[in-house]
Amino acid sequence: MRWLLRWQHVAHPKARCREKRATLDVLRQLQGFEIPASAWERHILGRRISNYDPKWLDQLCLTGAVGWGRLSPHPATLDDTAAGNAE
Repeated sequence: MRWLLRWQHVAHPKARCREKRATLDVLRQLQGFEIPASAWERHILGRRISNYDPKWLDQLCLTGAVGWGRLSPHPATLDDTAAGNAE
């Protein structure tokens, strides 16, 4: 577990990434991980990158280096009959 937390840059403040480029590196590590968009900066990037600046993520998105999308349907978009058929 210690190795995983260090690799994810959350074990200790010294394990955090320290530069703008780290934003892309962290996103590559976590690609495919589904959490609400509102949590990425506060709970994911802010805890893994020292002095994280939200402008870095904006720049990656605006240049096309990073794109966002949902991998699975949001539960609110599923109708009741589809949910009943899955059982």
